[in-house]
This record gives sequence, C-alpha cells and structure tokens, in this order.
Amino acid sequence: ALALSSCTVSSEKLEYERAEKAAAKKDWPQAVEHYKNVVERHVASPLAVKSAEKAARISHYETKKFDEAASLYKHVVLYSKDQKQ
Repeated sequence: ALALSSCTVSSEKLEYERAEKAAAKKDWPQAVEHYKNVVERHVASPLAVKSAEKAARISHYETKKFDEAASLYKHVVLYSKDQKQ
C-alpha cells in the first residue's frame, strides 16, 4: 500500500506541475483542465484544494466562466483545512 500511495502523490504533483506550466504560459483552458484533474482525482488533499483555488481564480478572472468558478470555490470551502478560506 505504501508504494501505491507514493505513486498517487507523484501523479498528483505531476498533474499540478502541468497546470502550473500552462498557467505560466497563460494557457488558461489547459491550466484549468490540469488543476481540475488534480481536484477530481485527489478530492480532499491539500494540493487538490490549492488546485481548486487556482482553477477558480482563472475561471473567474481570466476566462470569465463564473459557473465553473463558483463550483471550484465551493470545493475550496468544503475541503479546506484553513478556517480563513
């Protein structure tokens, strides 16, 4: 089981890194897709919450997809361990 969890973590980080690279290039649709993959595959992990937050901001401010942004912000609220969020 330990080997499986380390694979899961590395795939999560790899997907997150893809999102970060796409965001750095301002390839917003690709960035959101990769962030959402992290969210869908690793729902409650801290990196999934961070991914949801970043995807929500892109959806809100860059692509103006407000329904998508609202759904992602909701994920942050539901799964964040940080009481300030």
